[in-house]
Amino acid sequence: MHLSNERCSCVTNCAVLPYKFLSDKEERFLKEQGYTEEDIDTVTEDDQETVEYVQKNIGYFISYEDLYSTWLKKGSDVDHSTFIY
Repeated sequence: MHLSNERCSCVTNCAVLPYKFLSDKEERFLKEQGYTEEDIDTVTEDDQETVEYVQKNIGYFISYEDLYSTWLKKGSDVDHSTFIY
């Protein structure tokens, strides 16, 4: 499917806002549990214990590489292809 730049921007913005909220919520939760920024950088789906703990407490899990803040750190390396439509 091809989306015009205007349409693509709207779809991306509509999708990113809730995703940013969920990412921020998970990061806040981890920090409240004593995780440092460095600890959060290591949170991946490979750590099943952490995945289950986060899911049990907030209902979902987002791996570090997929957190909104990680995307911001990538800067210009993030584009519309990062998102699934």
